[in-house]
Formats: sequence, C-alpha cells, structure tokens
Amino acid sequence: MNDAKYILEGYRGSIAHGLVINEGKFAIDDEDLFGIFIMPLDYYLNLDGYHLLHDVVEIKSGSKDIIEYELRKFVYLLSKCNPNVLSFLWNKPEFYTTITPCGQWLIENRKIFLSRHLLYKAYTGYAFGQLHRITHQVYEGYMGEKRKKLVDEFGYDTKNAAHLLRLLKQCIEVMQTGELKVYRDEDRDFLLEVKKGTYTLEEIKNFANDLFEEAEKEYHRCKVIPPYNDRVKIDALLATIIKVGTGISDSSLYDQQLAWMKE
Repeated sequence: MNDAKYILEGYRGSIAHGLVINEGKFAIDDEDLFGIFIMPLDYYLNLDGYHLLHDVVEIKSGSKDIIEYELRKFVYLLSKCNPNVLSFLWNKPEFYTTITPCGQWLIENRKIFLSRHLLYKAYTGYAFGQLHRITHQVYEGYMGEKRKKLVDEFGYDTKNAAHLLRLLKQCIEVMQTGELKVYRDEDRDFLLEVKKGTYTLEEIKNFANDLFEEAEKEYHRCKVIPPYNDRVKIDALLATIIKVGTGISDSSLYDQQLAWMKE
C-alpha cells in the first residue's frame, strides 16, 4: 500500500516459532511475514478514507505469505487476544525486520492486551479448530500438493497437529507466567516430531485432551493475568500511536500517556 507507513514488520508462523523444516518431504513451510501500518491522517478524518481503507492486506508471492494489518484492526484483534496477532508482540527481537518508535510502543505495552477470560477462550477455541481439521481429514484450499500427500500418508495434517499442541501449550504457559512464549526452544524437538508424523492421530488426540484439561485448570487458578483487559488504556495507546504516527503530535505525547497508564 503506497500511502501506508509501516510501524512494525517481521516474521510469524514457523520461523517465529523456531519450527521450520527446510529439507525433505516435510519442507512445506512458507516464509510468513507480518506487518502493521498506519494510513495518512486524511484516511482517518474523511469519508474517502472510510471507503478506500483496506484494513487487512494479504499477499501470496511464491513461498512468501504476507499479511498486513492497519493499526486499528490490529489493536482490535489484540484486544480480543487473537492468537494470530497477539503472538507477534512476543517475537524474539531478531525476528522483527522493522521496528519504529510506534511499533516499539506496542511491544512495550503488550501486557495491557492480556485478559484471562479472552486468552482462554481464544486459544482453546483456535486449538479446537485445529483438532477438528485433523480429525476430519479435509483438504484446505491453501494446501499444496506436498502437504496433501502428507495428509494421505499419515491420515491427518501433521502441521495442523503441531499448531494444535503449540497453541494449548502457549495458553498454559501464559496463564502460569503472564508471558507469551512464541519461540519454542523447550519443546521444539517434540513439536518437530509431531510435524514429521512421528505420532498417530490417536496419540495426538490424547496429547490434546490432556492439554485441554491442563489449560482449563490453569485458567481457574491463574493469578498473573487480570480477568479482562483495560479498554481505556488500550484506546489511549491506540490514539497516541495514530497521533504520533500521522504527525499530529510528537513523541512527547507518548511519554505523557505512559506516565498515566502506569499509575
């Protein structure tokens, strides 16, 4: 988008998780890229902007799978603890390719988006969706021939199985610590084995059932995340980034807002 100002860009998916397989028949991972942009001020203040603004842009170019969100759309999804966007703020630093001051403010304030109720609902909901996919052996439109062959060979989509277990593990971890662990260093070998079809579908279902039960237990005993996030603080952060990003105000506005948000 020619008029867009990108404030945060980087990798997502298997690269960010440390779960890329580069060789052999299991090398089916795309290069997943993620971007957050702000439009010029006019787009937020007139009707033309309302009609012309595309808040989500998806680009498929060879092995690159790019998705870009306009800031308001991104923050709205963050406020719902959407796993696909929330994890981007917990990337390892080396997996960001662009970090502007506005993008850094999102990272610094990522915990204001956390909600115990919304996290549990979103992560277990997404995980259940992955479980449904692998148990119904449905080819999805995004699947290439190599991935379809793996589904035929193992009787289920091994990549979705890894997503399923990772999501549940992340849900448990964030309920325990208040931090979202994106890069999977501790269980990387296990999740790679899942992607390579080491386990039967029945074993995957058993793993998932145990993790669903553990996630529910952690949800009920979680003390490190508030029940709901603070929409007033989220709105204040969003307004500040738009004002600074579009040039209405300088970065000193952020310092003023930060002092208030920490009270």
